[in-house]
Amino acid sequence: MTEIRRCLLEAPADQIVERLADTLERLYDCSAARLFQVDYRLAALLPLDGGTPGPGPAIRPGGASTTSSGSTRTAWRTSR
Repeated sequence: MTEIRRCLLEAPADQIVERLADTLERLYDCSAARLFQVDYRLAALLPLDGGTPGPGPAIRPGGASTTSSGSTRTAWRTSR
């Protein structure tokens, strides 16, 4: 997580999305990463690379879990 934080802090404002995608691709050894913003109603996924918006994430029963420290973590899954 430190590398991701460093990437976000060091990237120029107009290159944050590209630098973050590059960092995630390198860290997770994947060929492409697409970043999305979720609108406050959870009605749409807005691609940060300027592509076409997609349907919002579906929250499935049992999507939230509790960590060992007692905090809540939510698992987001997109519907197909």
